[in-house]
Amino acid sequence: MYPLLSWGAHRAMLHPRIGLDARSLFQTDVMRAALHRVVASARATRPPESATKEGGLLRLVGVDLHTRDQSIAMVDTETGETQELRLRHDGDEVERFYSSLARPVTVGIESTGYALWFHHIIHRLGHTLVVGDAAKIRATVVRRTKTDRRDARQVLTLLREERFPVIWVPDPSTRDLRSLVAHRIRLVRIRTMIRNGVHAIALNYRLTLGRSLFTRRGLAQPRALRLPPHTARRRDESLELLVQLDGQIDQ
Repeated sequence: MYPLLSWGAHRAMLHPRIGLDARSLFQTDVMRAALHRVVASARATRPPESATKEGGLLRLVGVDLHTRDQSIAMVDTETGETQELRLRHDGDEVERFYSSLARPVTVGIESTGYALWFHHIIHRLGHTLVVGDAAKIRATVVRRTKTDRRDARQVLTLLREERFPVIWVPDPSTRDLRSLVAHRIRLVRIRTMIRNGVHAIALNYRLTLGRSLFTRRGLAQPRALRLPPHTARRRDESLELLVQLDGQIDQ
């Protein structure tokens, strides 16, 4: 379903001479609709006890996340009170800060790697986490000078103005399952490399069994070969690894 366009977007499309950028208005409406959908979906799946306050957004938190620390710009939408701070990732400082915030809270961050621990904390505390397209967020910045505090303020500004470029991120359980699938794919690739090595040894010693080399009867033949010591070691270790990998992949 397409999002409803603002009246300004309709006018710009119908009357291009009025000076409005129809494309930018349309993109703003799309991002606003996406943000509302993500927040609504996250709240719908939140545990019942986390919905302590009803109504609109209570707190918006813009975060510039790094490996060792994070810069935060926060606003209370009821009182208009703003706050900026920096949190170190040592100890339980992050958990204590976010657990002290009265819900509902919407936290916005740029898409970045190695942030799963932060996703888990926000999800466990019952807050809403929205992840934004990093390139699109940077494109909205006018200043060339880049600082962590300004980045956090920009994320907060986009959240307040409903222009935050939301991207879809799977929930923790789905992400964990997908990582298991990716892990299995890596194991299959490793097994293929080891099989190629065993096959090369067999071909060098006139064993041309093709795919049947890796059947129970076929593997008995390279095991019986009299090989130089280092080649025999490669064969034995490779065959042991294949047994282990076959068991892990078949689970």
